[in-house]
Amino acid sequence: LLVILLLIVTIASLILATYAWAKYTSQETGSAIAQVAKWDVKFEPYTDEFVQEFEYVAPNNIAPGTSGQVEMTISSSNTEVSYHYEILMTKIKNKPTNLHFYTDANMGNEKEITVTESRATAYSDDVELDEESGKAAIGKEKASPVIYWNWAYETDTTTVLNDGEIAKLSQAKQKKIAHDLEVFANEKSVTVTDIQSESTDAGKCKKYIDALKLAESEKSMTDADIAKVVNNAIDAVDGEELGDDSMSFTIQFIATQKQPTQKP
Repeated sequence: LLVILLLIVTIASLILATYAWAKYTSQETGSAIAQVAKWDVKFEPYTDEFVQEFEYVAPNNIAPGTSGQVEMTISSSNTEVSYHYEILMTKIKNKPTNLHFYTDANMGNEKEITVTESRATAYSDDVELDEESGKAAIGKEKASPVIYWNWAYETDTTTVLNDGEIAKLSQAKQKKIAHDLEVFANEKSVTVTDIQSESTDAGKCKKYIDALKLAESEKSMTDADIAKVVNNAIDAVDGEELGDDSMSFTIQFIATQKQPTQKP
């Protein structure tokens, strides 16, 4: 009887201990969803209008006195973030001296695209989200960009290139300028001293220009006269060097999402 009683007590203790050590546990499953903003920026340049038909010029060619435009389309009507974009002109080859690019149809100096080392930033702008649609669509307030080009028939400037600017020109242009300045000086009976001491054509050009500027007033030496000789020489060499080559450039488009900031 004692043994049976001890067994009953032991079993009861184990059962009670089990209930004492148990813990309440609940488990449920939930989910969180975050909508990802769409990014759909597309770019397409239309170069059909770059080469047009011009009177007195062979078909599909450009020459001094021609002009045109390169139209581009930026599509981002489904994009749901603001972005910044750049349009670059790169790999510019055989650009004539007188051919200039602009961002405005009026082609004024303030809208000229500065080309340096075969690279130029044509456009740099931001496209913001429209408050009503929540889309960053270009075209509602901003038009798609256009690059305008004009190849002047002849250089029309009264500004004389300095020796540093002449030194950046090709050797053929420097030699042609020096030759034409020499002819011009001889026609005007302007003496250029110590010309043989100059070892470069750019140096000779500077000697001729300085002498012509300091010529006696009755010989009518003006900046416009000198500039015309210099620029005609440049134009002539452009015609010789570019006659059988193609002028080309690459348009590169880069669009980058703007960094978001937390609204207060």
